[in-house]
Amino acid sequence: MAWTSGQWMTEPVDGSDVRNTETLATYSPMSKSEAVVTGIDGAPLGPWLINGFKWFSSATDANTAVLLVKWLDGGFSAFYAPIQRTVPHKTEAEDSSLITTELNDITIHQLKPKLGTRPVPTAELSLTSMRAYLLGIPGQGVKEISTVLNIARIHNAVTACGLWGGVWP
Repeated sequence: MAWTSGQWMTEPVDGSDVRNTETLATYSPMSKSEAVVTGIDGAPLGPWLINGFKWFSSATDANTAVLLVKWLDGGFSAFYAPIQRTVPHKTEAEDSSLITTELNDITIHQLKPKLGTRPVPTAELSLTSMRAYLLGIPGQGVKEISTVLNIARIHNAVTACGLWGGVWP
């Protein structure tokens, strides 16, 4: 099974310089009553709550996101979060369960115009208690998310060369 992933780092206060990142993570495992809410793949949601505002968030229609968050000691950590989740709803009239899909506590404020890969929507997002998992070593988030950045850069370079090569006979 293949999944697509967005990469969410930048914020209004810092742009591409992440030193002033204000997005924070709080450890808060789900209670048993909350555990019925899962990712769209049926897997449980993460034990971390992410709160903040991301200014330039790529692939907002992806299945997942890798994001950079300020860590407890002032460093940064990378987190993985499903973008959508499923929520069971019980209808009283029929006594049957229905599943609703919704965003994982993400509010999309606006899509951004941009150069580059236009089919990949980029947006301003608010994250309000979004459930996520810690990736890699705490405090090593810039190093961890660099892998995602490098994959995106290589993809852009190969695509540009491929398109350029198609222009010349």
